[in-house]
Amino acid sequence: MSALLYPNPVNEEDVNVKSSETIVAVEAVSIAGAVISLEVSENTIDVSVLESGVYALKIKTASDVKVEKLVKE
Repeated sequence: MSALLYPNPVNEEDVNVKSSETIVAVEAVSIAGAVISLEVSENTIDVSVLESGVYALKIKTASDVKVEKLVKE
């Protein structure tokens, strides 16, 4: 699976994602280890619940998990 997040860094409520597979779930993991489930609809991930910081986004599909770095300003 390939995934592209943009814009990154993000200072808005949503981040766009292009994926070669259908995304079934997204989790953000903070540097402190907190895990936050994020809403995803079509090609948009709602990051409005995240505080400013650096996160590892776990992007899950039916067959794979991809981890991408996301910076929220």
